[in-house]
Amino acid sequence: MFIVSYKNMSSSSVFLIFFYYFFDGTHKWAEAIGQALHYARLTHKRAAVILIIRKPSDYRHVQKVRDNAEHYGLPLDVWTVREG
Repeated sequence: MFIVSYKNMSSSSVFLIFFYYFFDGTHKWAEAIGQALHYARLTHKRAAVILIIRKPSDYRHVQKVRDNAEHYGLPLDVWTVREG
């Protein structure tokens, strides 16, 4: 984890908290949900999952994350990034 502080033109500060976890592919979608919710609770921030799409079939895992978040009412943002 690392924290970045950025002072903008109005002299107010923005703090960004980054957690780096490498999940070997989108098939670890359930682990990503757990990690996101855990650190959101610890930091009092909103949980988010970013899934790296390597092939078209990876989108099925993205849908699993979204379906579970909706079903359980989880405060979870889901983003995708295409590799390459």
